[in-house]
Amino acid sequence: MKALIIGGFGYLGCRIGSYFSQKGFDITLLSRSSISYKKEFLNFEYSSLDFSWDQPYKNNFFKDYDVIVHSAGMNALDSKNNPNAAYNFKTSSNKIILDSIKDSHDIKYFYISSAHVYDERCVGDFNEDSSTNNKHPYAKAIIAGEDIINESSNENKNYILRCANGFGAPIIDQEDCWNLYVNNICKQAFEDRIIYINHPFESRNFIPITQTCKIIEFIIHNNFQSQTFNVGSQKNMKLYEMANLVQEVCEKKLGFKPIIESDESIDIDAIYNFNISKISNYGFSYKEKFKSEIDKIFEYLARGNS
Repeated sequence: MKALIIGGFGYLGCRIGSYFSQKGFDITLLSRSSISYKKEFLNFEYSSLDFSWDQPYKNNFFKDYDVIVHSAGMNALDSKNNPNAAYNFKTSSNKIILDSIKDSHDIKYFYISSAHVYDERCVGDFNEDSSTNNKHPYAKAIIAGEDIINESSNENKNYILRCANGFGAPIIDQEDCWNLYVNNICKQAFEDRIIYINHPFESRNFIPITQTCKIIEFIIHNNFQSQTFNVGSQKNMKLYEMANLVQEVCEKKLGFKPIIESDESIDIDAIYNFNISKISNYGFSYKEKFKSEIDKIFEYLARGNS
């Protein structure tokens, strides 16, 4: 089975590519410029392809694949600094892809969205039918990409995956991945032996990247109609709860127990529930391995790759 990973040299794209390469997929990593990555050692089989979205691609390029995963886009900070570019990329790239594959009904197309489309504060109860009210430029760009897919009349299998807060070791080191909460506190623990939390009582839904890959694999091997899925874990956690888990793994893995410091004056205890029952009701069986994924982050840091 041939899979194209758009944004293939990014943090999530590389992890998805690695996972499915090990499952026997023929992987192509698409990037605006893969030259800077040619010398990097990737521990999986892949081919790379440079691609310019500005060129008028009206050929059969995207039709060559059985699975397409779109994980490319600007991060939250870059989206805030250049909201028009973030918005235009999400809309134009989806239009190009969907137009190219509109007559290829067997292609499964995955658009990586975010749980943050619902609300900037992460307060409330959110399922796939909840309103997408986040007005941050990052969320607005992602929502715009969703709108293009939902308005499409093609007969492909199009899946919007609203992913919770992912974490896990990168394949190749990139600064962005260390801004993710769990990755960040692991790095704090490793380098400084301290974990600092700004808002310890805020809740999030966290998902190991391996679990995200397993959900994509589950959908690939089932014949679902086009739809949106919340992709997360079974338990919503306070930030301090995740810090405690990282502390526990660090002590067992590295032999020291990092100190946890937080701003106790900020006592927010609002309810947050990221509902993932839809994918469960389709038969996906959750086997979350938080400690294993955190363990691998510490292994990566210990190798001196960061």
